[in-house]
Order: sequence, then structure tokens, then C-alpha cells
Amino acid sequence: MVYWRGMSILSWGRGTKGPKVAAMTYPEWAELAKSMGQRKFVARYEGFFLLSTDDTLELQTVMQTQSLSGPKAKGSLARRTFEVLPVARAADGDEDAPITIGRTRTCDVAFKHPSVSKVHAHLILRGNSLSVVDLQSRNGTLHNGNPVPADKPSKVAVRDRLQFGSVQTMVLDAHELYDLLAMMP
Repeated sequence: MVYWRGMSILSWGRGTKGPKVAAMTYPEWAELAKSMGQRKFVARYEGFFLLSTDDTLELQTVMQTQSLSGPKAKGSLARRTFEVLPVARAADGDEDAPITIGRTRTCDVAFKHPSVSKVHAHLILRGNSLSVVDLQSRNGTLHNGNPVPADKPSKVAVRDRLQFGSVQTMVLDAHELYDLLAMMP
């Protein structure tokens, strides 16, 4: 979880190809990104990430703010709370297996929200391609505001919005994540 405003990044995990990373505070992450620079950061934490919030307007604000430059952009994100989750398998296993999204701890990407089904959806990662599949979840999966048909893959791109129940997410790659971290105060 990422809590901007100097609180802890409680759980990062690992990127799709990156190493497992211990929990660090935001200042430690900011310093790490600053010390590594974008190229090294992206090489170390390559893969996809889900930027998550349960506020519908938050993700729009993030993308509008990210397109701004200068101190105004940094200040406008300081009060927001987001969760950053790597799109990765939680357990070692078959690299071709889908990544499970759901509410239970056994899911690779877990959201503790009542609107998310126990096993809600799959993310299918093939090289640099990502798709989402709804698993007949109770509250559905939306891709850029459109329902994802049950058991039918929908191709996902960076900056696409995915909604699992009422949990809003945006797909980021390591470049986008670095840029977002660089905007934080």
C-alpha cells in the first residue's frame, strides 16, 4: 500500500520480473527512485502495476495531475491515498498460469473490499501483453467503463482503467510508476 504524505509503503511485493522488495517508507522509496534514476528503477521493477483506490474520481485526478508540470503537480497529490500492487503471481509456480484477482489471501492480487468476489478475475500476462478475464464475479469487472464479458479476455494497455466490483484501478508500467513517484512531495 502506498500512503502519500510520508506514511509507509506497507507492501510492495515484486514486479512481474523484479525481485521481492521489503516494505519501506515513502521517503525511502522517493530516495531510492531519486538515487537510481528512471532507467535503473525501470530495469529493476519492470512489469505492470495496479494503482488502486475506491474513489471513482481519484484516478482521473491522478492522470490529470500527472500531465501537469512543476510544483503544482506535486502538491495536488500530497493528500491522496492509493495502493500500488504489482501484477505478479504471489507464489512461485507456473509462469503461464493466470494471475488471480480477488478478495481472499490466496489470490495473487488481493483487495480487501466487500464488492470484490473471492476469486473475481484473472489477469493474463504474455510477454508485454496483458488481458483481463472476469470469472463470473457477482459485481462484475469493467475495462475503461465497459463490462468485461465473463470468461472472455479483454486486452489491457498502460493507463487503462480496470474496476473490480467498486475498486477502481489503473494499469501502470514501471515508467508510469516512476513518473508518479517523482511527482510526489
